[in-house]
Amino acid sequence: MIRLKNINYSYVHDNSQLAIKNLSLDIREGEFLAVVGRNGSGKSTFTRLLNGLLLPDQGKVEVDGLDTADLQNLSIIRKKVGLLLPVPDNQLVSNVVEEDVAFGPENLGLPADEIRRRVDAALKMVSMEDYVKHPPYLLSGGQKQKICIAGILAMKPKYMVLDEPAAMLDPQGRREIMETLLHLQESEGISLIIVTNCLEEIVRADRIVVLDEGEIKAECPAKQILPKHDFLIEMGIEPLETTTLIHLLNETCGLKISEDILDIDELVEEICRSV
Repeated sequence: MIRLKNINYSYVHDNSQLAIKNLSLDIREGEFLAVVGRNGSGKSTFTRLLNGLLLPDQGKVEVDGLDTADLQNLSIIRKKVGLLLPVPDNQLVSNVVEEDVAFGPENLGLPADEIRRRVDAALKMVSMEDYVKHPPYLLSGGQKQKICIAGILAMKPKYMVLDEPAAMLDPQGRREIMETLLHLQESEGISLIIVTNCLEEIVRADRIVVLDEGEIKAECPAKQILPKHDFLIEMGIEPLETTTLIHLLNETCGLKISEDILDIDELVEEICRSV
């Protein structure tokens, strides 16, 4: 479990502007947790606190009981918590794709044959096995993102923290990456912590946390919060297309369609019954 207790964090020395305010949260093993919020709400700061890249000014972050503020714990914590940053160029470290993906496993001191297996398997998971010998700088933004994800997969972390993992991908690429991550979560028991404002990516999340001005404004199962059209708009988050359509139909056409419907096919059937 990752446990955050009364966390405050500021990028300025006098703590006059807190990026994270009195935040407490438990992230359970094997769950899919989504974190959403408008730009500047503290989402990226939150992700960096989870593996000790940032240390809280107040409060405590523990990963399986290990305090991130204890420098002796950081190497173990970062093996457990894989972090994907939103800009892939900031995480690419080699001039060849396979060497980049192998960087993490090599730092774990794994045997060469195990590293080879992990690199090949990770690249296949993200459909980039044909680019083993390519220079990363010649790849598209979406392809670079896939290579970064493969680098984390090759580490086999217990927790995967991904900040906008599909932001640079086309719709098909988004679906492929999310299916890969969800399959990994289900088959390997890995915890997924995904930051995104694309709600279509997180319909299957176990829980959603809504951040605003560094504070948790809501924390509940996905099915409870995704239908809340007005609340999401207030938080600066674009609702699902189905939610928006239901809202418009009920407001403008006088229909009484349940706002809990998230599936488009189910919505079509409900509309046919209502008119």
